[in-house]
Amino acid sequence: MAFPRSRRAVFLSLGSVLIVVLAVAAVVEITVRARLDARLESLTAEVPGVHASPADGLALWSLATGHVDIDIALGDAAVANALECRTGKDVEVATSAGGIAVQTDLDLRGRSVPARATFVADSRDGAWVLEAESVDVGGFALPPSAVGRLLGDRAPEWLSTGFRLPAMGGLTVTGVRLASGEAHLLVTAPLDPDGPSSARPLAALSCDPTSLQESR
Repeated sequence: MAFPRSRRAVFLSLGSVLIVVLAVAAVVEITVRARLDARLESLTAEVPGVHASPADGLALWSLATGHVDIDIALGDAAVANALECRTGKDVEVATSAGGIAVQTDLDLRGRSVPARATFVADSRDGAWVLEAESVDVGGFALPPSAVGRLLGDRAPEWLSTGFRLPAMGGLTVTGVRLASGEAHLLVTAPLDPDGPSSARPLAALSCDPTSLQESR
């Protein structure tokens, strides 16, 4: 059945408007996405082994909600650097889907003894934490809760308590995902012209002198 000429004109007008709206939306999406990508690139520029990318969704949605979801990926070397800042010791890190294995040497009664601990990662109060799941000292498996009792002050506290990594100014950690060779922090950040509340929010992941260090 043929539509009256007036109705066809209305449909054509609506179609034209829709095309214009979609075209404008596409241009805005590309523009906002480019600005987000540039901001993320500058965010990790001075932190080796760390990469940031949009977690998912449209850039226009981030613009509408006022925040952006980011996936911050830390390679094993970057995780090791973050932990070395807080332990004062050289550590080796191997990340897998099952946890983060950390290996170092302890000084026990004048002897260098290898220690290895596996940590599970989680988010808590906007930061990320590593909780000790298993500990091996000198080839002997120890329950994390018993490390302090058995070894006293000869063993660092983090072997039993794990780590609470410092908050990153303006960035809220909402989740942690582990994969082979990488730890992924799922982060929410405000989307505003002034950027995060800290000029270098990822400095806490390094031994940068401007980042707060925990007691060792």
